[in-house]
Amino acid sequence: MAILNEEKLQAIRALRKALTERQWPQSKLKRQGRMTRETLAMLGAHRHVPEVQELLRDLQNNLWRVDSRRWHYFKYKYQHHDLLQSPEELDARFEAVLADPDAAIYLLGNRYIIYSQRADRLAVVNAAGQRITVYRPTVEDLANLGDPRWRRNDLFA
Repeated sequence: MAILNEEKLQAIRALRKALTERQWPQSKLKRQGRMTRETLAMLGAHRHVPEVQELLRDLQNNLWRVDSRRWHYFKYKYQHHDLLQSPEELDARFEAVLADPDAAIYLLGNRYIIYSQRADRLAVVNAAGQRITVYRPTVEDLANLGDPRWRRNDLFA
């Protein structure tokens, strides 16, 4: 029982921090990783776009370190054809997921996966309360989650 209460307290702390502090971690991209290669190839096709040029230049200058929010903005906009206009829109999407009282919360390793049917988005928060990503999940993504550990209302009643 004490372990469950501690798990619940950790989840509350992480989600509250994600909601109030809006922190995204710095990522060190693995250039040889499949997902990174795919995204870079897609970005290469958009080299003529000034914001893409700037990102690619910054990646090289910063030894492939990048703010996670910025990286996901480019990934979703150029690889997945999302209609994002700025990285800040990811924060608004994140907050819509976290504000849904019926959102389902899953615990996978040291990450919290929050799915809001209302927002039709899935958000990922690490144990430190940093925002990892937010996106529209596929049917397969949702099926792989299993049963939720909590509902948002269970944590913030």
